[in-house]
Amino acid sequence: MAIVQMKKATVITMDRDREEALERLREEGVVHLQRGKSLSSHELSALENEIAAYNQAMVYLPAAEVFADMSENRDYARTVVEQILEIHRDEEERESRLAAIKQEKALLNAWDNIDPEDLKYLEENDVYIRFYRVATSQFEEASGEYKLIELGREKGFVYAMAATLNADLLPPLESVQFPAKGAQALAAEEKQIGEARRNGISRLADLARNRPLMDWYGGLLRQEREFEEARLLCGDEEGISYLTGFVPADAAQGLRAAAEENRWGLLLADPGEEDEVPTKLRLGKFSSLLTPVLDFLGILPGYREYDISFFFLCFFSIFTAMLIGDAGYGLIFLGATLAGMAAVGAKTGKVPRLFFLPLLLSVSIIIWGTITGTWFASPKLGSLPFLDSLKLDVFRVEGDESIALIMGISFCLGIVQLLIGVVQNFKKNFPKLSSFAQVGWFVVLVCVWYLILVLVVYREGLETYPPQMLKVLLGGVAIIFLFGGQEEGKSFVHGIVNSLTNFLQLFLDVVATFSDLMSYVRLFAVGLAGVKIAETFNQLGDQFSGSWAIVFGILIIVIGHTLNIVLGLMAILVHAVRLNILEYSGKVGVEWSGFKYEPFKVSVEKSQR
Repeated sequence: MAIVQMKKATVITMDRDREEALERLREEGVVHLQRGKSLSSHELSALENEIAAYNQAMVYLPAAEVFADMSENRDYARTVVEQILEIHRDEEERESRLAAIKQEKALLNAWDNIDPEDLKYLEENDVYIRFYRVATSQFEEASGEYKLIELGREKGFVYAMAATLNADLLPPLESVQFPAKGAQALAAEEKQIGEARRNGISRLADLARNRPLMDWYGGLLRQEREFEEARLLCGDEEGISYLTGFVPADAAQGLRAAAEENRWGLLLADPGEEDEVPTKLRLGKFSSLLTPVLDFLGILPGYREYDISFFFLCFFSIFTAMLIGDAGYGLIFLGATLAGMAAVGAKTGKVPRLFFLPLLLSVSIIIWGTITGTWFASPKLGSLPFLDSLKLDVFRVEGDESIALIMGISFCLGIVQLLIGVVQNFKKNFPKLSSFAQVGWFVVLVCVWYLILVLVVYREGLETYPPQMLKVLLGGVAIIFLFGGQEEGKSFVHGIVNSLTNFLQLFLDVVATFSDLMSYVRLFAVGLAGVKIAETFNQLGDQFSGSWAIVFGILIIVIGHTLNIVLGLMAILVHAVRLNILEYSGKVGVEWSGFKYEPFKVSVEKSQR
């Protein structure tokens, strides 16, 4: 994978030919428009509103297996959107009414399902009946002056009733407000709403058959918004219109030919330091496997940053293998991946490259688990003659030796990856004087790595750290001090002054190399935790014996390993990704500040309007 070189392109045309030129430029489909200024117009606002309505409607549109066969018609698509939103509004009103009915039924039930229609009939015939739920003190105060019938008491409240032929004789208490409908009427309304909801679901299912039309409509709206934005991005000087963007260097010749054909003016130049240039990645067969990870994280290297995809993928595979650490789990992942590939291949006739990354990771896990002799964390499985013969002798150690071995491997992987990052950083900045600071960082990393081996892996005291290594470490720091602050066009002494100014930051960065390398201990710790969890569930399951109890034992083992697999997948996202995105990328100087190259192009064909 490599970052494609870009050219800054400015297309110039007469203002009267602006829209025609934009149409032709869109057909070329190679220019990523340079943005930066605020855009507004009546047409853009209308398109934004139409897109918002479309997006909202698509949220409510269910999936469908059978699609309608119809031509692309924008007016009909708008009608579908309006119908979907209308159904949703009606559904919200129904849900609100059902909630109200539930409360009204509860109120009637609390008063023995009294019928409000009966109360209304009595009142029309000058018989006034009111029901109350009042505090005990209010009831006692009012009952001395008004005739109240006590119906019951509850936690400081009194349920009471008043009946009179004169409305003026009703007590001045807040009466219970019953709903307009009785329990039977509410139940009938509830049934009607249920029927209406089913009809709404049926209508939505029928509208879902228009999903191909809706997909086309959404693409058309986004395309028209992009065209309107392009029109607004055009500069205008005395009848001359111009538009600036970025084009891949290998597509510049085609754009030049289009400019000659359409009589445009065209300026091509290298992007300036101040330009925000999009990133286009040229994918190799191996490096392209990393694409799902970058897409999932939503990150891209900046245009001027270094391409680290190859080593990212290599170490990501190794880290994943160590974090999962079990060949049995690898076989499960491999089986699931192959099943997915077969299912999608049978349905579409081709296998998406999306499956190749989990395929690579599954094989990596199987290889690591095989050479370490880990099969579902079961010593019985690992001791089978065939599987045992695949285990490397170096891993036939136990206890502290085993711990030291895996930790040592973790730190060795860390130092190799970080040193690769330092070398890449040197290569990126050479022949600038500041690039030689990476030589110092190389030395510091090696010395700190050896210190970690002494203290953490070999568990020896600090006094065993060779004095010569300390001198080498200080020499590395001196190199960083001399070259780290150097700037192009400035004197060597000026660079040393910069280093003096930032001496505290330099000191903190040197100390941070210790934590950077220590971060790789997570490969050992998380992998060991996964094995111990699996062993624990295996032991719990083994405690159940007998014809029936063994079923519970198997269930415990299956649930335990399933949980462990889920935790392992989370560990991949948290730890394997972090070591590449933070520690490794930091040494290369990659900040993942890029944004995707998205050329101004025709995405859907217009049809009936």
